[in-house]
Amino acid sequence: SLGGEDTGAPFTIEWNTLQIPDGGHTLTAIARDVLGNTAISAPVSVTVKNATFDDFEDGDASNWVSDGTGTWAVAEQGDNRVLRQSNVTAVSNRAVLQSAEWADQVVEADVTLNAVSGSNRFFGVAARYQTPDDYYYFVLRTNNTAELKRLTKAVATNLVPPVPLPFTVTPGVPHRMTLEVVGSRLRAYVDGQLVLEGADATYVTGRVALLTYFSDVSFDNVHAAPAPLANAVD
Repeated sequence: SLGGEDTGAPFTIEWNTLQIPDGGHTLTAIARDVLGNTAISAPVSVTVKNATFDDFEDGDASNWVSDGTGTWAVAEQGDNRVLRQSNVTAVSNRAVLQSAEWADQVVEADVTLNAVSGSNRFFGVAARYQTPDDYYYFVLRTNNTAELKRLTKAVATNLVPPVPLPFTVTPGVPHRMTLEVVGSRLRAYVDGQLVLEGADATYVTGRVALLTYFSDVSFDNVHAAPAPLANAVD
């Protein structure tokens, strides 16, 4: 049962699906007239695709799976727990969300660089992930630029030219990174400000992921959902 009886028009009810497993479900309604006669509606099939909100305070990151040689683990950072990739010798490595695959999607996280090996390294978030060699991604580089890219068969392509950041990428300083993909439109935000925007139709669906490249990086307050951000639409 989704709730109590609704006795007033327009006979609607809100359904909070956060406690419902993702996947297909069948709904029916029971109607009752003033004489007490009842009838059951025809079934309606729906698909639940819940958003993910993960602050890792429960110590559980089992829904995020490494696809490479990175060292991903929940770690203490200040007063919080975070998901941290601590291997600075790992080439491009991702922690991929296992529970959902969507078409339109948004992924965002509070991202903190801890350390790097070498120069011009990067870290960020990925969308419509297909394989370790095929996905869209938005990264900050240690040369203080932002990039919106596509990886296809392990070949990286800038969807738009890189842009300089209005700040220095500094270890220990978190930034809110957001990648939104709706249809063929991709938008990338840093700390709520749109920094890159492009279009590409190579991938139409996929998973979301967190990304590092020769860098030790912490991710916190991760939000992934099958819908664009309300405040990110013109």
